[in-house]
Amino acid sequence: MRDESASAGWLSKSAWSLALIAYWRQQCQDGRPPRVWIPDYFCNGSLAALRQLPVELHFYPVQPDLRPDYKAARQRAKDAPPDIFLLVHYFGQPLPTADAREFCKHSGAWLVEDAAHVLQPVAGIGAEGDFVLYSPHKLLALPHGSLLIARAGGASKLGEDGLARLGAPASWSHQAGIAIGQARATGASLQTLVWCAKRSLQKLGLRPRPAPLSFDDDPGAATLPAPAMSRFAQRLLGLSLRDLPKASAWRKQNLLVLDELINGSAGNTLELAWRNAPSSATPYMASYRTADPQAELTQLRARGLHASTWPDLPPEVLASQEQHATALALRASHLFLPVHQSLPRCELIACLDSPTTSASAPASIELREVDSQASWNTMLQAVPASNLLQSWSYGQSKRATSGWQVQRLEMHIGGKTIAMVQLMTRRLAGCLTISRINRGPLFLPGTSPEIELACLDKLGRALGRWSRARVLSWAPERLLTGRHLVQLGRSCFRLLSPCGWSSSMIDLRQDEAQLRSGLSGSWRNMLNVAQRNALLVKESREDAVFERLLANCQKLMTDRGMVFPDTLYRTLWKQLREDATPGLLLVVSDGDELLAATWAVTHGRSATYLLGWSGERGRKLHAHHILLWETMLRLKADGLHWFDSGGIDDERTGGIAAFKLGLGGERYNLAGEGWCR
Repeated sequence: MRDESASAGWLSKSAWSLALIAYWRQQCQDGRPPRVWIPDYFCNGSLAALRQLPVELHFYPVQPDLRPDYKAARQRAKDAPPDIFLLVHYFGQPLPTADAREFCKHSGAWLVEDAAHVLQPVAGIGAEGDFVLYSPHKLLALPHGSLLIARAGGASKLGEDGLARLGAPASWSHQAGIAIGQARATGASLQTLVWCAKRSLQKLGLRPRPAPLSFDDDPGAATLPAPAMSRFAQRLLGLSLRDLPKASAWRKQNLLVLDELINGSAGNTLELAWRNAPSSATPYMASYRTADPQAELTQLRARGLHASTWPDLPPEVLASQEQHATALALRASHLFLPVHQSLPRCELIACLDSPTTSASAPASIELREVDSQASWNTMLQAVPASNLLQSWSYGQSKRATSGWQVQRLEMHIGGKTIAMVQLMTRRLAGCLTISRINRGPLFLPGTSPEIELACLDKLGRALGRWSRARVLSWAPERLLTGRHLVQLGRSCFRLLSPCGWSSSMIDLRQDEAQLRSGLSGSWRNMLNVAQRNALLVKESREDAVFERLLANCQKLMTDRGMVFPDTLYRTLWKQLREDATPGLLLVVSDGDELLAATWAVTHGRSATYLLGWSGERGRKLHAHHILLWETMLRLKADGLHWFDSGGIDDERTGGIAAFKLGLGGERYNLAGEGWCR
């Protein structure tokens, strides 16, 4: 999402960015103090640098959904039109920018998008502003650090000449210091040392319990460091950027956990607030509404959670209660909890769990080995939506190609089967047993959440105890929901990576017309083109055809620098042939020329799209569209219920991800990877 026509510079705090923009505006209007419009629901500490300039601050009202009250703003603009209009994307969630753009065009104001609560750009943020502010130090482990972006094509159309007048980004911190006098800003060295000391204590597990806090406490004036971002902070930022996807995933998961625990907590008066963001948005804090803020604040902090209020409203807002009634009401009725990626999940759950919450006694659950393929397949048929990695054929193929041994277990309570799990095991040095569960266990219908929790805990304790020289590596088949995350956290499972498997599932129980209407518009149009091309789709069970598909897929992935498990796929193809379940290999060809091919593998009442390739002619004819459409129809005719698109990776293969999402399935994400020891 990088704008090549933009200029970007680093400063220590976004407070300096605001002051610098006002300084530039003042220069553009012959020294006249700029009129800066700030939302009245805003942190006064962020205005520390701006207040040291000759500016006129006007606080415009926001609505309960945090959008600007444009009706009131237009009325006020008749008497005091803004020179700078600040639009805030609160708590990482994008606010609509179209109305702000039009308001600024009409009034001649520069539009500033405040994305200080935003971890990284997402759709709806940074596309309209003349300036965009980011504050990575608020979301990453940095002592300070903010990014100011100036855009040529923003609402005011500054253009290249306008950007040139701002000077080189390397000079911006120096300009900010000149604007208010460098001597008024304190050095960053002492602050950085204090920050490093606190981080070191946190790494050692020394986290002070939160002190009691009054709901009306004012945090006091914020310390303003020197404008320039230190080299130390820049180095830390460079290291942190590599882990942005994980940081985002941890924050999203922590929000889900907090919401689940608070919703399930008896006697609390907290309600979720402002949860309408798209899934791509990374939360800054968890926000809650409450009718009894002081009681909830006291209770949460007593439990060990660093609950807080926000923001420290500007004195101008506090002094005009009638004009800023909504902002004052929001301040008086909302609490916030941190969702920082370094928060230990087990501590969050321990703080909010009731004393009686625990896993059901695992002793009542029996583990039995399954040696019969027929018995395993019967259980797999009973699972509503199974996955390939828990199928018998996949386990056999993995054993033949990896050196791991396969073990299959069913879980019983009172003789009734409640779950099944396939795992791989390996012994190291003759004493340590390492087990690996990938996308298991699978629960049979009717299993209660309490029994599911007991099963997870039983598996972890049976397969992952250091005292018994056992380690369990685990990617559980648990959807990324608050309930499942809390469930895993209450068991002996410990999450190590929040970036889990992602895919989409198409319900084949729909009729053909429903399946077709579920396709995206562009996908459906390409399917129409392919059908008008009268392409002939054939099913093949020939090894030679499969080998050609495999070779083409391998070249495609290798060219992208990705590992391709061709040996595993070849072994799986042979194993499925032996098991008389070869899946569905469909091809479109012209004589001896293979134009396109796809391979879907069945397991239980489900199937997974595993391999697909199209040559240049096949792509022009949209052969892949008709192949996948025919795959779904033929699987449906065979009585299957679910079709998995086979994995979605938005980061590395965005085009393929968009193509698969066009099938109209329901996207799902799994909780991630962890272990029990």
